[in-house]
Amino acid sequence: MLHEEADYAHAHGGGRKALEYGIERGSDSRFSSVTFHALFTSHHLVSATKRRNLQQWSSALSLSGFAKVGYPGIIYAEGTQESVREYVDNVRAMQWLALRLRFIEPVPKDAGLVKSSPSRRRWSEFQKVGDDMEEMRRIGREKYVVEMGIGSAQSSRE
Repeated sequence: MLHEEADYAHAHGGGRKALEYGIERGSDSRFSSVTFHALFTSHHLVSATKRRNLQQWSSALSLSGFAKVGYPGIIYAEGTQESVREYVDNVRAMQWLALRLRFIEPVPKDAGLVKSSPSRRRWSEFQKVGDDMEEMRRIGREKYVVEMGIGSAQSSRE
């Protein structure tokens, strides 16, 4: 077990990155019961390479979420603390003209949490802001995008 833990820590940035994110060395937050989420906005998201990377990383890290492509660009991801933080690092490492991390935090208990079972974990792409609003409403996170000034509290289907 010690060898597995050391190999895992080495493969995922070791102690410095763990300390930066407040992850105790020796703990494996992949199995944490705390769900984290992150939201990025950008001027646009049109690059096929970036879109493909977002999807591949979400799959590899067992995250659910979406990308709203076009203008503006919106990226939302949810999963374990470690996976979301790694995803955020990966997104930031790409070249962007105007990328803003709006938040990365634990999902509050009162956020209308929809349990993320393996069958619910998925990545989606949307073309319209109303579509991502519907997805956030579906998973009980609508207030997060409304508070950021993205979309409105009214349903696009009404």
